[in-house]
Amino acid sequence: NLIEQCHISASTFIGFLFENYIDFYSLINDAAQVCDYLSLSEYILNDWETRLQLLTISSSIACRAVRLCNSMAINRGFKPMRKPQENDVKSRAQKNRTLLSVNKLYYGCSEEEYFTTMLPYQACLLKMSHSSLINATNRSILDIGYIDRYSKK
Repeated sequence: NLIEQCHISASTFIGFLFENYIDFYSLINDAAQVCDYLSLSEYILNDWETRLQLLTISSSIACRAVRLCNSMAINRGFKPMRKPQENDVKSRAQKNRTLLSVNKLYYGCSEEEYFTTMLPYQACLLKMSHSSLINATNRSILDIGYIDRYSKK
């Protein structure tokens, strides 16, 4: 009933709960317990999103967990709600996958070679750039770190 009154999707609602629940818990055990329930509800939601009944079940688990797991509530007055950072892990993974495939194409190497050789090399260059070359941009770091795969012996 509460989720219907909010007029937002179940995944967004659970994302809001994930982002904001910790401010109202004083005991770490209670916070850990509600985190487990929220994770369970998100798992149910992501695996079974095609079934309408499981949308309400996962939302219900999340709502009840936030309310029932708090044995010593904190009275802090008004707290503004923070929106979820990224309520869909799949979209974040897709963005990372796209970024990595663009870099892989830039270097013209196999996936295995990219992840075992090039990516650690880029990370090393980024660390060096932050400590000694503060004004370097990502593009110049990629240009500096370019290794032609055909020049290897």
